[in-house]
Amino acid sequence: VSFLLTIAFVIEMIVQLVGLGIVEYFSDEMRIFDFVIAITSLVDAVMTPLPPLLSGDSILDASNKKRPVVTVFRSIRFTRALRLFRSKTFKAVLMKVFMTLRSMNHFFVLLFLFLFVLALLGMQFFANTFRFDEHGYAINDVLSEDWANATDRPRSNFDNFTLSFLSIFQCMTVDNWSVVLWNVGRAQGPVAMLFPIGCYLFGSVLLANLFLAILIRNFTDDHSNIKSSMDKNAALDKSQRITTKI
Repeated sequence: VSFLLTIAFVIEMIVQLVGLGIVEYFSDEMRIFDFVIAITSLVDAVMTPLPPLLSGDSILDASNKKRPVVTVFRSIRFTRALRLFRSKTFKAVLMKVFMTLRSMNHFFVLLFLFLFVLALLGMQFFANTFRFDEHGYAINDVLSEDWANATDRPRSNFDNFTLSFLSIFQCMTVDNWSVVLWNVGRAQGPVAMLFPIGCYLFGSVLLANLFLAILIRNFTDDHSNIKSSMDKNAALDKSQRITTKI
């Protein structure tokens, strides 16, 4: 794939140089950028052995012939995606996404506050309770020898603030949250399972819908502003045509 991309970039550079000429080719910043990428791809191709299909060697022999290469040359080619910034539509969408993220600072503060409060509640209810014996039963005698040497100690627990915060975040993002639910049920009983269920519903339903509502409102407002400006421009052009006829 790397060899084929190098050939494609070089052919594109040669065709543009022949068709546009040297002066016209280097008058555009993006074409200069493509020229740099093509040159770095050639340097990478020179420093890298030919692929097995072209060299006639086996895959094992080709892997043994590999020499140290400057991998940054190969990674530079991915920056060709920056050409998308030349599209006005792409620029408008990207800028709108950035403006939307800037306007969501209150949402992120609210999310952090709820995570903070729920993490403290989780520590209060379930700290040092996720210790189970070889049969899966909870060890209620905290600080006992069996508790200290418990064989089943889940990674997602509420023993300290950091682990509690991550466990709440795991429930909110629905990332294998059923494990936390099951461990809460084993440690404190079925009633205690309402806590992770509430975290799941709060995160996946309430906060997710709030996030989408803010996102959709920003894009809808932008579309309405564009439509109103287009209507104003159309009305202004119509009035100018009428004035010209008179």
